[in-house]
Amino acid sequence: MGRPCKFADCSGSVRARGMCHKHYLQWLRPILMARKEAGIVVPRNSRQVIIDSLPGAHVDVVKKTGLCLRTVQKWMRRIRGDGEAHIGDWRHAEKTGDFVPIYHAGPGPDVPCTLVPYDSCSKIKWARRKAKMTPEQRDDLRRKGRTNKQVKAAAKRGDYLVNALFGPRKPSTQSGEQQP
Repeated sequence: MGRPCKFADCSGSVRARGMCHKHYLQWLRPILMARKEAGIVVPRNSRQVIIDSLPGAHVDVVKKTGLCLRTVQKWMRRIRGDGEAHIGDWRHAEKTGDFVPIYHAGPGPDVPCTLVPYDSCSKIKWARRKAKMTPEQRDDLRRKGRTNKQVKAAAKRGDYLVNALFGPRKPSTQSGEQQP
């Protein structure tokens, strides 16, 4: 016999949350009823629900089914192992840029990942571009951090911060050349 229930009048042994089975169900019943009224239904057969929600990545399946991410990952590993799903495509994750497999229902060979990491491509391109720039070009690039439209609008409003950061707006001539 385990620890006694946290309720003094109970002689049952502890099952969950320091309560015996009877008191745990009394605690759980209002929570389950609130979920039912809110329309949150926990599926009985997670495996079939996940297979029906494919194609998609883990995150997409979580959004479609309402299951937690860990549960979806666990079931997808089993479903792929049983040959009921396969990797049909790859994409970059929105925030991190990592490679995310897109699962498809049914048997089939896994598609190999042919994506190129964002970091290596952009860093290499930027390093090559920066090596060819003169110091003046780098300064111009920093100035153009805000679009010309925003700078012109701020200058018309008399935005002192824009003038302090980018210098006063130079008047242009009719031919399009700027005066020094």
